[in-house]
Amino acid sequence: MRGRALLALLPVLLAGPARADDAAAMAAVANGFYAARIALGPAADGIPGATGRVRLAPFLSPELIRALADAAAADTRFHAAMPSAPSLMEGDLFSSLLDGPTAWKVDVCAPGGRRCTVTLTHAVPGRAAVTWRDTLLMTKTAGGWRIGDIAYDPGLPSGNSGRLSEVLEMVESEAR
Repeated sequence: MRGRALLALLPVLLAGPARADDAAAMAAVANGFYAARIALGPAADGIPGATGRVRLAPFLSPELIRALADAAAADTRFHAAMPSAPSLMEGDLFSSLLDGPTAWKVDVCAPGGRRCTVTLTHAVPGRAAVTWRDTLLMTKTAGGWRIGDIAYDPGLPSGNSGRLSEVLEMVESEAR
């Protein structure tokens, strides 16, 4: 009887540290991503070019990297056909606020829900700071946890809405 109880607890005991490790790994990816994103500055506005995508790639899922490259190619095709038209995507597409963040704090990463909630702030001298919360939708890849999508803060009155994947799909659709 006692042996069965211990065997029944074994998966629970083994899952505890793994979840803590997963949460820490997810937070490390989130922190690395925002550090790289902010370091890119205005070069990350709109759809990042090849150099920007390379810098962000260690933190993104292969599917998201491919979607960014496809959207960049669609934008290039669009501008070849309509050179005087504005870009299909302007501003920061990696956050709800088009001006993008100047600081971030990873609030919580939940491996079971495959998400990290992040508080973002855009602060510049002479203007009131804007704070919002985006959610990184994480995916486990062969290389570890990566960002598979971003859910924008539905409470922010202007800026991006929905998900990053939807914005990228819209860019491709508009380019047709």
